[in-house]
Amino acid sequence: LFTGLSSVLHTQDGDRAMLLWVQNKFDAIGCTQVALRLCSHDSVAVQRQALSLLIALLEGANEGVQNAITVFFKTHKRTSFFRVAHETLVATKDSLKDLKRMLKPKSKAHAKTLSRSVSEHESSLRLFSFDANGNKSDTSVIGRESQVMLLLRLLQLMCAGQYGPLQDLMQKQSSLAISFNLVRACTTLLGAVQPLANNIAGEKDPSTFLVLQTQLLATLCDMVQGPNLENQKEILASSALFDVNRIFSSIKYIQHDMLGVRTSLDAAPTLDNSTHHSDSVLGRESTQEQQMRNSGEFVTSTHTDPTRKSASTQYIVHLNSLIELLKMEALKLCLAFFDSVLDPEIPT
Repeated sequence: LFTGLSSVLHTQDGDRAMLLWVQNKFDAIGCTQVALRLCSHDSVAVQRQALSLLIALLEGANEGVQNAITVFFKTHKRTSFFRVAHETLVATKDSLKDLKRMLKPKSKAHAKTLSRSVSEHESSLRLFSFDANGNKSDTSVIGRESQVMLLLRLLQLMCAGQYGPLQDLMQKQSSLAISFNLVRACTTLLGAVQPLANNIAGEKDPSTFLVLQTQLLATLCDMVQGPNLENQKEILASSALFDVNRIFSSIKYIQHDMLGVRTSLDAAPTLDNSTHHSDSVLGRESTQEQQMRNSGEFVTSTHTDPTRKSASTQYIVHLNSLIELLKMEALKLCLAFFDSVLDPEIPT
């Protein structure tokens, strides 16, 4: 089902009417309800496919599918979806906090074993994973097609278009026996990934952390637009806006000398913005990126080899594009709070 709907999403690009018709047909035969049930399946692989199907059904903020999801939650009173969603966000936060602690050596003796410990933890996080053919796989714990990224995209689309009924369920589910605060879970995850995304000039490639942080901000933005005052209050009570402030103050655009690269940006190959944003930032990695990662050319170097200089330049362009999108989403989240403020109340 997902393959069929996904093909329509790609072949009918720009044909909103056709996309809406196919989404509604899939929803009418019960795909939405089945996918919601499978989101709490024992198999993580099944969960990911269910999330992917729901994302495809909601693409473009399909209000009919949003209504169907609302009716499902009200009718079945199931806590499993929210429980699994909350557990996924909390588990990701805990893993990132563990990684952050391991990146801080407490002593010289600890520093000697730090590299090995971090590598082992990255292996458990599967930040950088490859398939049987040696190709880059992005189904890692926080990769672009990971469960947490799919979940965040789904939560964003559930709230898209200022859809109040589902926005209200993001913080509490009053009709259920147990309530899960997904807004708070998103803000705490934002706080966990923020320090890792700040390490732009470090040895570790920060792309994955930048992409996760960008998606978190986009999700939080759709949770509060409208405005949804309760979700706004939840975010204001957290440290989320402090994290947003650090995005503007701490995350700088990359210069060549920051990474020890001795090439000129003027000689950098140009990247098509539309392809780069859709395939690289919040979607799958481009073929070019995969080739660069597989060949090890994402490792910056001071060598003067033209091939490596070109790869390093493209890497910097890639990072700066991610940083630009991150700052844009941070700005959108800030602006979303002004929906509930009258002009006279805005400080001059």
